[in-house]
Amino acid sequence: MQPTQHSRTGRIKKMSTYLRKILTFSFFITCFSCLFIPAVFLIPTGTIGLTELMMSSSDICSQFPVATALHEGMTMSLKLGIFCYFTAALALVLLLIFHLRKLLSSYSSGEIFTEAAVAQAKTSLLIWVSLIALRLFIEFFSYFFVLLHKAGGQADQFWSLFSGSLNELVLVGFLLIAVWALEIGSDLKQESELTI
Repeated sequence: MQPTQHSRTGRIKKMSTYLRKILTFSFFITCFSCLFIPAVFLIPTGTIGLTELMMSSSDICSQFPVATALHEGMTMSLKLGIFCYFTAALALVLLLIFHLRKLLSSYSSGEIFTEAAVAQAKTSLLIWVSLIALRLFIEFFSYFFVLLHKAGGQADQFWSLFSGSLNELVLVGFLLIAVWALEIGSDLKQESELTI
C-alpha cells in the first residue's frame, strides 16, 4: 500500500471512530425520546380532530397548537394518528442510526470497499429515503387537506414545499451516486484480490 493511501485510510478510520461515537450518543437520545411518545395519550380527550388541527392555522408548516389541544382536548383518533406517526418516524431514525454505526464500524476497522460496507450503505440510504417519504407524505397531505378546506393563499406554501422536496431529492441522488461508487470500489477490490 502506498503511503498516501495509508494516510487516507488512517483519516477515514479516525473520522469514522468520531462519527460512530456521535451516533452512539444520538442513538441513546433518540431512545430516550421514544419514552415521551405515549404522553400524547395524557392529553385530555376532547373535540379537536384532524380537521380542526389543520384548520387552526393558515400556515401548514406552523407549530402544533399545544395550548389549544391541552385546553380543549383531542379526539382519540387524532391521538392515535400522532402516536403512530412519531413511533414510525423514531423507529426509522433508530434503524438508520443502527445501520450507519455498522457502516462506520467497518470503516473504522479499515474495511472500506467491502460487500458488508456496501450493504450497510444501501440499507442506510433506503431507510433515509423512507424517512423523507414519510415526512413528505405528511406535508403534502397537510397541504392538500388545507387546500380543500380553504380558498386561495396556498400557492406560496406549495412552492416552498416543492423546493424543499426538490432539494432533498437532489441530495438523495448524490448519495445514491456515492453508494454506487462504493459498490464499484468494492468490485474493483475483489477483482484485484483475485488477480493477486
